[in-house]
Formats: sequence, C-alpha cells, structure tokens
Amino acid sequence: MKYCTIALGLLLAGTSQAKQYGFLKDNGNGSWIIGNDVWNMTQERIYGSKLYYKDQELVGEATGHYVSYNGAASNLAWTSAKIVKTGSNYIDVQFDATEGEMHWVIFNGLAGAYQYFVNRALPVLGEFRTLWRLDNETFTSAYNADKDGVLPPLSEYAISTKIQDETWKTPEGNYLTKYDWSGNVREQKYWGVYGDNFGSWYLHPGKDYFNGDHLKQELMNHRESATGDAVQLNMIHGTHFQALSNDVLPNGKIWGPWLWYLNDGTKADVARRYNNEINSWPYKWLDDAAYNSRVASVTGKLLLSDGRPAAGAAVFLGDNHPNKTTLDMGSDYYYTTYADNDGSFRFTDVRTGLYALQAWSNGGSIGDVTTTFLKNDVDVSGSATSKTRLDKLTWSVPTSNTIFQVGGFDRKSTGFAFSGGFGAGRVDNCPANLTYTVGSSNTADWCFAQNAKGTYSIAFPLPVSNTTSDALLTVSLAGYSQGTTVNIFANDVRIGNLSSSGILSDPSLYRSGTVAGEWHQFEFPINGRKSQAPGEKRGMKDKLAGSPRAIATAMVQTFRLVKRVEHDMCDRHDKCPQQFLDRFLELNAKEREGLDLELAIVIITDLSKTYTETSKSPMNGTCSPAPFQGRSAEGCFGLLQEFARDTGSEIDVEIFAILDERSRDDDTVCIVKASKTTGEIKTDMQIKSIVLIAMMKGNASNEKAHHVLRYRRLTQLEGAMDGDVLLAIIEPSPTTTEPGKDVSTACYLLNSILNLHRCKTSITDKVIVANHETEEML
Repeated sequence: MKYCTIALGLLLAGTSQAKQYGFLKDNGNGSWIIGNDVWNMTQERIYGSKLYYKDQELVGEATGHYVSYNGAASNLAWTSAKIVKTGSNYIDVQFDATEGEMHWVIFNGLAGAYQYFVNRALPVLGEFRTLWRLDNETFTSAYNADKDGVLPPLSEYAISTKIQDETWKTPEGNYLTKYDWSGNVREQKYWGVYGDNFGSWYLHPGKDYFNGDHLKQELMNHRESATGDAVQLNMIHGTHFQALSNDVLPNGKIWGPWLWYLNDGTKADVARRYNNEINSWPYKWLDDAAYNSRVASVTGKLLLSDGRPAAGAAVFLGDNHPNKTTLDMGSDYYYTTYADNDGSFRFTDVRTGLYALQAWSNGGSIGDVTTTFLKNDVDVSGSATSKTRLDKLTWSVPTSNTIFQVGGFDRKSTGFAFSGGFGAGRVDNCPANLTYTVGSSNTADWCFAQNAKGTYSIAFPLPVSNTTSDALLTVSLAGYSQGTTVNIFANDVRIGNLSSSGILSDPSLYRSGTVAGEWHQFEFPINGRKSQAPGEKRGMKDKLAGSPRAIATAMVQTFRLVKRVEHDMCDRHDKCPQQFLDRFLELNAKEREGLDLELAIVIITDLSKTYTETSKSPMNGTCSPAPFQGRSAEGCFGLLQEFARDTGSEIDVEIFAILDERSRDDDTVCIVKASKTTGEIKTDMQIKSIVLIAMMKGNASNEKAHHVLRYRRLTQLEGAMDGDVLLAIIEPSPTTTEPGKDVSTACYLLNSILNLHRCKTSITDKVIVANHETEEML
C-alpha cells in the first residue's frame, strides 16, 4: 500500500463536511506532507522527496525538489509551514524560510500544484531557481521548445573527457553537455522531463517575472553528470547566458504563479493544459494587491523618422530611466512583444507603474536600423479593464549612404552559417580565414562565430567618387566570449580593436549558444585619405579585415559600412555631443579661474588618433562615435591602456572618473583608481557631482605625498548625451609641494559609454566632496 492512501486517511479522520482533498500534515520532526487525492510529497528542511503519483514513487535515489540562489551552496531551509488560504476547491500552503515564502496552491483532483515565491530577504543575486531532480529510470527524456529527446545515459559521461564547464568530449569526438538542453525563456510554453508512463512539467502562462528581454536564454533540463538524476530546472531568475546580472530584489516581489504538472508523459496533453492556463492568466485566486493591479493592455505604434513603419521591431517595457541593458534587467517585471507590419504593438495584462519603452530592430525590413528607441515615464495606470494607449511614437534614425551590410541588425547571428538553436562545438565548423565578397557572397557564407587565429575579410566595390570620403563601420556583436583580441583594418590601416579587456565576456558560445548572448555594438570611423594603400592617391579602397590574435574567440556579428555624414551622427541625440563637450570645457575653464591649478583636459573621440595637446572649445563639429560603449570600469581601464600604448598619446590612465546615464538622474559619479602594475581596480560611487574640477593637494606630513581629491559641483550640464560619459582624470606625479599650494596636472577623457554597471568597492585615497552652493562638506 502506498503512502498516499495512508496520508489521505489520516487527514480525513474526524471530518463530517464535504471532502477536502488538498492537505498539509505536520510530521512533528521538521518535515511535512503536502498533496491531494492524486499525489503527495514529503517536504523536509531543504528537500522535497517521496513524491507519489499513480502508486509510484518518482524521486527514487535522486535529490527531489528544492529552491536555491547563486548555486547549490545557498539552498533555502524551511522553518515552518501553514495553510494561508482555503478556497472552495483549493488550499494555499506556505513554506517559510529566511529569504521568503514558497507557496504550493493545491487544487482538488489536480495532478500537480501551482507554485509561486514571495521575496522577503533575498540578497543581491543573479541566480534564483526551483527544480526537481527525479528518478533517472522513470524519466529518461527531456523536452523544451528548442530540444526534445532522450537524455544521455550516465555511463557516457564516465567514458568521456571533461574539457570545460559541464562539457565533455566523447571517444567519437562528439560533445556532451547539459547546455544543449537550454532554450529561449520567453518562447517556451512548457518544458520538463518524461518517460514511457510519467511526465513532470513546468507551465509558465505569465512571464513578466522573468529577468531579461526577448533574447533571454536559460538552461531547462539535463542529466546531472555526478549522480544521473533527471533534472527539471526552473530558472526564474537566471544568468547562464549573461555576462552580468546582479539585481536588488524588492521585498514582496512575486515570481509566478506557474503550474507544476504531472501526467503520463504525453506532450499533447501538456499542450492542451497550457492553452487552458493561458486563458486563465492572471490567476484570480491569488490575493495580492500589486499582482492584481493591472491594465488590460498597453498599445502603440512605432514609425521611423524616415517614414517607414517599425515592422517586426522588438518592443520592450521595462525599467524606467534604465541604467542596465534590457537583458540585464531583473529587479521588477518585464514585458516583451514584436511589432506588427505597420509598427503597431500590444502588451497585455501589464502591472501598473512607470516604465520605459524600448524598441530595436529584429531584422527584416528595418534590418538596417542601428539605433534603439527609448521613451521614459510611460504611465501604466487604471483598472483591469483599462487600456493604456500611447501616442504615435517616432523613432529617430539617421540617414546614411550604405556602402555594404553583412547580416541584419537584430542582436542575433540569424542567417549566418551554422547559427540556430543550441549546439556545443558548432563553432569548430567555422574556418580560421574567410573572405566575403560584396555582390557575390550570401549572408549564409559568413560564419556565425570566430574561434581560431585568422582573418575574416570583406571585399567590396567602391566608386572612385567615394574613395576619399570618410565612413563609419558599425560592428554588432550578438555575443562575445573571453580570451581574444581582434584588430580591425581598412586597407591594412588599423581602425579599431576589440578585446576581452574592454568587452564584458558572456558564456553563451561555450555554453552551446549559437544565436545570441550579451549584445554589443561598436562604431569605428574610417578616414578616407588615411586608409589609402601606400603609394596610392586614392582614399578608402575595398577591403576590411578582422584578425583575432588569440584562440577562444567567440563573436557573433553584423557589419555595416556607411558613407559618413556629420549631421547624421549628431541627429542620433537630442543635441549634438559637440555642444555637450564645449559646455564641459567652458565650465571647467571658468571654474579654474583664480586657482593656482594647471588643468589639462583632453577629450578622446577617436581611438586611432594620437593625442598630444589639450582640447579647446569649440570642438570643431565633433560627434562622438562612442569607443567606450558597453564597457565596465575594468574594460575602460584596459581600453585606455591599449589606446595610450598603441597611439603614443601622452596621457596617464591610472585614475579616472566615470559618468554614466544614471548620473543625469542622481548626480553620482564613479571614481576609479587603477594600477597598471598589479591590475587592481578600486572604485567609489559616493561622489555627488556631474562636472568635476580635480585638485590634488600635496601632504607634507606624508613622505609619499598622499593626494586629496576635492570635487566641486559646478552645474547640471544642459543637453546631456543619450548614453554615458567617461571622464578619465590623469593622476599627477606624486611630488610633494609647498603646504597649502594646489598643484595638479589633470586630464579628462570624455566619451559615450552605455550600460556601465555601478561600482562596488572604495578607493584608498581620501575623497572629499564639497557642495558648490554652500561650500559645506558632504
């Protein structure tokens, strides 16, 4: 006789009312039994085991059910359990841990339970999950929308050679990895593990509680390599395919509800069940004011400034005034959709609040669009029947004379050779050297990634009339993995560099990804006259090349070369960056008046240029191509070192300050102190200033002449650029000066950076901030 019958008999003893099939039983020893007349499970302090369904125990020698964050070392421990709500045909069982509440909503006769988690004290984290590890003889196969099939037997791992993170190479030379069982989160209807007679599934009809955007990928199922358990993974906040994702989670945030569902292993049955759940979402039985505060829809229509509809655009509703990429967002709730052919879009069942609306090209008829649309302060408010209608939205796009384009701007490697789905080692098929000839080569001739030393070249025809014109090369990376430096040349003249010191590395490619990872976009200006071949009187000729200098490169890319038109670049922002830079120079010059202070400011707008003189206003029509875009503090330091070394620019890069997009909102700036000798980087985020004058004071009492950095707040710059700003303050030589005398040679590097993550540690030098209005020390 199975335990489920005994548990049910104990629960019903002494009742004379209608049968209540859902139950919670306290065993009195720190364990509980939950279930109904169809299934039951014993929940211990950490693990849920002894899962009975149809007279069979389904966990066996496996681990069972548990909840954890940031890896298995942080499993949640349950201290109590209680029924917090009883409906006419269900109960809501709440298990309590220090970090929050895990709920099992058990309906009469349902094979499975609805689950949701309420945060109470989770730390800043990247990974948060629930999962089942089930009997490997009962559950022999796995399914998600990207992969369906038999899980590899445990015996195959024993005879294979481990080469990296949960990845083996078999004796036949094939790859064996759990990451082949990953999928695109927001495209999943259901996923799980199954066998001949049983299936265990997760169904997520709502997906607003997941972190990330349309391209959010996660591991979903796999064979546990150490024990052989069949793993059904529920990464409700995951980082498996991201460079960074550390989110502060508000008290009360709810993940779910989703349905954990048991059946006979038939996928058609699960599909029918999913359709039912979609029609019931959001669930009416969950009593939570914030969860139920939603509007029926948010709609709008996007038109490009050149008159085209934003057909097929990826549209995202997320953090207001964002300081993270859409993929990295995860503190709150997020909504994704794609625009119709006429640019119309629609989100449904949106929680009320203030959002930012973003959109970007998903290829197709707008695959030439490199910019991102952003509208802050989208007010979503009203009742459950309300409809939020946005005015006609105009997406500003630059006009350009395209010389060539390889692939579409969609943040993916779609269309390139060997791209699609998940598959370990597929990059091995990509050649070390490749030449793409514009006019005769097809998109599919370009390989989705580069993994070996070699050169990828693009040969293109160019009319004589254009050979001396300046141009702008745009490189879009769908993903980038560590261990490489790539030099980019135009007719053998180096115009740029991509390296792991300046680009955040994500694990997508070496974790079986072939379509997307952390997206980056870079622009490289080409001087038509300087890129001519030796001895020629022509300008830019007909060859671009990218040459990796190290193995283990992982790049997925789209290229476009356009004839450069200065006003087009300026149109990308509300005001031309020139105005921003001029204002910066003028304010610092004015503040320096009357001070015994030598302040040299150099504004870097071209990484191929050598800087030996200070910058002066006006900046002669400068429009920033954003060479620091997308880089962390570490990345900026690495790029600045490379730039100074390669160009011979007379700058010192060991102290610099970073202003990013958030600086416009809270006036904070990140001060970075770095060492070229040790590579150590220390930062401080407590400085309240957006325009800086740095004064170094020698301290006669210290033989090493400690410097005190004092920052004065000048004024909020008008017309701040979209994107972020990098200021690098060059540290003077530590020469002791006369007491009380301010002496400094400081240099600022200024340019655009997007999505710079905030700093975490403190610098060693004492930092003093003075309020400009009151001169009081903050």
